Amino acid sequence: MVWEGLPCWLELKVCKSNQVKLSPHQVAWNTAYWVRGGANFILVKRSVDRDLLLFDGDLGASILASGISGTAHARFESPAALFAGLRPRLEALYTEALRPHAP
Repeated sequence: MVWEGLPCWLELKVCKSNQVKLSPHQVAWNTAYWVRGGANFILVKRSVDRDLLLFDGDLGASILASGISGTAHARFESPAALFAGLRPRLEALYTEALRPHAP
């Protein structure tokens, strides 16, 4: 998605328990994209509550190994709260990516 000029990728998942179904391809793609400076996240909706869980794109392997309770994430109570919390993260990622680096 592109939100007011800032592109990002959201891998959308729904889970019933602590485990999230991610394929090896999804884990590899998200990790590689994140490592190369991409703004991508894994967004999980637990079917037992209303919360939305947002994980950085490089955490797919950790989600597979430890589940959602064993992996660092941000928790949001609504889509509005998610987007309010996502915008500053996107701005920070792109500010860092566009910062001139010394040779």
